[in-house]
Amino acid sequence: MRNWFHPHPVTVDGDPVAAGVLTAPTKADIDTAYQQGRDRERAKHRHRGSPAVGLLVLLAVVIAAGFIYLAVRHGSFSSGGAVIDRNLDTAAHAVNAPIKNAAVTTGEALQRAGEKLK
Repeated sequence: MRNWFHPHPVTVDGDPVAAGVLTAPTKADIDTAYQQGRDRERAKHRHRGSPAVGLLVLLAVVIAAGFIYLAVRHGSFSSGGAVIDRNLDTAAHAVNAPIKNAAVTTGEALQRAGEKLK
């Protein structure tokens, strides 16, 4: 018997099955179909690359665009670089000042504690 939606006669274990009669899939059929779907999805996403590398490339592009912007704004790459150097120096001093103060305060506290022990 032919099924209109399937070009070949539908058979189960070699016996023709009446059109419209469906049999429940077995656990093995479901597992096989599930694994085939997983394999297809993995194949689609296999060549995407690492997200960390993508982030690093994006950061490099943003930094390069910033350098080019500063070079155009200040007339040359050396002038743009000088602006970046000044900003980095200011940021380094802003970060180092609290650390330096903490070290001095800790050193003074240790000296006082040592004097008390004497």
